[in-house]
Formats: sequence, structure tokens, C-alpha cells
Amino acid sequence: MQHQQIIGDSYYELEGDDIQDDYAPVQFSPSEALVSGAIDPEGHLQAEDLWGVQTKRFFITTPEGATLEKLAANAKNGVNWEIPQEMKQLLRQVNKSQNRSLVSAKDLDGSLNKALFVGANVISYNSDCPKNLALDIPGLVPTVYTNTGRHNFVVPANCGNTVVKQSIFEPDNYFTRYMYEHNQKCDLKTLDQQIRFDMDPQKQYAVMNTHGVGWRVLLNNMVDPESQIAGAYDAICAKNEHIMTNPDPVNAQLAQVPYDVAKLVYDSIAKPLKEIEKAYVDFDNWRPKFTPANGEAWNSINGLVKDSTVFGTDSSAFETEAKLNTPFNAAVEVELKYVLGE
Repeated sequence: MQHQQIIGDSYYELEGDDIQDDYAPVQFSPSEALVSGAIDPEGHLQAEDLWGVQTKRFFITTPEGATLEKLAANAKNGVNWEIPQEMKQLLRQVNKSQNRSLVSAKDLDGSLNKALFVGANVISYNSDCPKNLALDIPGLVPTVYTNTGRHNFVVPANCGNTVVKQSIFEPDNYFTRYMYEHNQKCDLKTLDQQIRFDMDPQKQYAVMNTHGVGWRVLLNNMVDPESQIAGAYDAICAKNEHIMTNPDPVNAQLAQVPYDVAKLVYDSIAKPLKEIEKAYVDFDNWRPKFTPANGEAWNSINGLVKDSTVFGTDSSAFETEAKLNTPFNAAVEVELKYVLGE
């Protein structure tokens, strides 16, 4: 097999695993192209022992005793739901292996103000409100369109308990998608563990975890003829023949990759990972919000009166008064998958 000149034949001598001193580093121009399209639909991992992602269910409700008139007076821009203060610490990762139901602050990991959602489902909903209600959830991309705006979900008026188990999650960037598909945390700390540059003091090679995002980016770009690292394909395959021919879907393997190739992959991943910090959600101030789905005021009577219109003005006025001042309750059960930053 002829090695491409991009990395130099002296790097991967087929007689052994020793790295040669005369390896010439590869010069790459800066590029962000490596992270585009690196995950394909067939590439989902099925590992049983995934880590870092938590799943919690939230029962998001309107306030007790809420009426359309009260909300018009006190919550004209929408009514918020908030996690009870005493419950917030339970959203952190439990690091105990025993007695996990009894934990203290020292048994919890992760920062509540650095939550990143990697999955969301509406499990069920119900409402006896006479209006359709829009639900907006901070940290999720709105995917439901009405004639007045975008929202995460819309609860129909006067509906009984309905089980839907409907996804309302849409990854807003490459790495959120990676975490969603793999149910696995991916941040700069994770990346440093998955691409190791400290294994060779001569900086001839780096070591990649074959279950990491870096290895997947590398594989996809090696077979792309337009990629800057396509020329490294032969040599990387030769050095890691046991991995390329017999990949282990359960246990991670360690692959040796030319140092400069690994650095290019690392840098192309690290930059957007830093951008992810802008998408962090602060669970201390996380407040999903209900608003009228038609964009009008809570006490707008547009479309509110229906049944009594055929009986005249007095009947319509009575129905209007009843609907504006009768307490209602609406609830949406939402299952969220998330990771917490440090």
C-alpha cells in the first residue's frame, strides 16, 4: 500500500510501531470544514453504559386559581412556571454508587447554570382553558408555527388528558446533535479525554478514543476526497488495521493518529464547542412560559364566545363573564434530556 505524501512514510513504518524521529509535520490551513456532515444516520452508537446525560420529567402547569382576567391583570406578557427552589439541586448529577436516594451537596456534580438540552419530549397534556395555549421552553428551538409566532408546543383549548410522547427537540448545532444521537456528553473536557496529545513526548502522534466524536469526524473526512486529511487515509489505516477491520461497537479502542492530523481535528471541534456555551440554560432561572396561542391579550373575547351567540346579547355576556373569570388549569408533562457543564 502506498502512503500519501501528506504525512510522510516515515511516520508509519510497517515493520513496527515505533515513531520515527524524522517525521515532518503537516502544514494545514485553518478550516472549519471538518465538522460538517460528520454524523450519518447509520452511525449511531448503541453502547449500554453511556454517561453524562440525565433524563428528568417536568410537570409544567399554569398557576392554581388562574383565570383569564387575573392573568390579563398580572401576567400580560405570559405566565411562567418555575422549578421549586428546594428541588433544583436534585437536577445535578449524582456521583454516588450506593444509597443514591440519600445525597448531599458533595455527592452532586455539574453546574445548574450550565445546562444544555440534548432531547425533549411532550409525554402528555391537558387543559380546561377556553383558549389554545402556547408553551415556550427556554433552551429549546421553537418548532411549532402559529399564525402569530413560533413556539415549542401548543395546548388545545378544553382538552382532556392526552398522551402523545411527541418529540419537540431539534438540535441547533452539530454537537448538540452528537449528544442527542449518542446520549453522551460532549464538551471540551470530554474532548481532551477523547483526543490525547500527551502520549508521545516527541509529538509525532496523538491517541484517539474510537467512541469519541473526534474519531468519527476523522473517519468521515478521511474518505472525503475534498477534505484536507484525505491524503492521510492509507497511513492511518495501516497503523490501525486492527481497528479499521474489526471495530468494537461496545468497548472503546485507542487509535494512533499523526499529531498534526489530530490537532486539526481537535481545533475544528473545539471552536464550535466553545460556541455551545452560549446555548447554556440556567436552571436557577429556567422559566417556561404559557401565553395565548393567538397572540392576543388573555382577556380578549375574540373567538371566546361560541355556544350562546344564538341566544342573544345577554346570553353572550353571561358566557363571556363565565369564561373570563372561571379558574382553569393547563399542564404539559415534558421529558428533558440534558447535560451539565462544570
